[in-house]
Amino acid sequence: MKIKQLKRGIALLIVIASLLALCACKKPEPVSTDEAYEQLKTAAMTTVETNELYITIQGNVTYTTTEESSEENTNQTTTETSTIDVVFQIKTDENNKITERCVWIKLLDEDGSGLILEGYYKDGNQYSYSNFISETYTYTENAEADTFEPATEDTEELNALLDKALAKLPAPEATVLKDQYTLVWTVTNENLKQYIEAFLCIEDENLTDDEIAQKANELAENVTLENELKLTVKIKDGTLTYASADFDITLNNASYKGNVTFEMSLKNVTVTYPEGRLEEIKEKSEQQ
Repeated sequence: MKIKQLKRGIALLIVIASLLALCACKKPEPVSTDEAYEQLKTAAMTTVETNELYITIQGNVTYTTTEESSEENTNQTTTETSTIDVVFQIKTDENNKITERCVWIKLLDEDGSGLILEGYYKDGNQYSYSNFISETYTYTENAEADTFEPATEDTEELNALLDKALAKLPAPEATVLKDQYTLVWTVTNENLKQYIEAFLCIEDENLTDDEIAQKANELAENVTLENELKLTVKIKDGTLTYASADFDITLNNASYKGNVTFEMSLKNVTVTYPEGRLEEIKEKSEQQ
């Protein structure tokens, strides 16, 4: 009897393990371009009301140029690497007054030089740093809280603009998994002009189709993709949560290789501050 019970227990565990494996291996299902674009337009045009927001933009680019040296009759290659680091963490009360904030923008060269802007709000105190013109540290005790309200757009105008731009693009690979939509566009030298035209539609809404085509031709002549460029967008619950681009291009005899990633969350946001940075800003502001 005990042996039979043991066998039944083992069989039950095998069934459970198999079901878990099937759930874990569930694959994204393809969806139509129309359905994917409806999700994208909804995410672009909906103003989400939230008391917490988290955004990061991370990226790097390696810039390489080659110049001829007339003196030595040789080519001189210069390579530089830059990074982008943007963090936006914020919480507000029911009146949209900021209660916690951690924001910074860092555009840096490989030696650490570049633009840095920081702004923090914690326990009613405000801290900021900027090296835009000169190094400036600011600390304000019991500072009045700022108000944060998402900007609203003219949805009818934006909808028409998106329709015009999306119509220029090749169809993406579109899938859905657990209510998360993923759109992936693959840019090649053959379809590059279509992506440039879509960009021009958004950049200047007053351009005619003929003007867009002409400018796209001019721009495409100076651009070569060394590898396929992937553009990925993810949408969940009507909100854009992720976007990324990997690129390797040559533009006017200079090459750019790198990637950039965008992430956003409207739930379960925890505002975290760089360790010791607030105290450092306060101390240095008092020394100025």
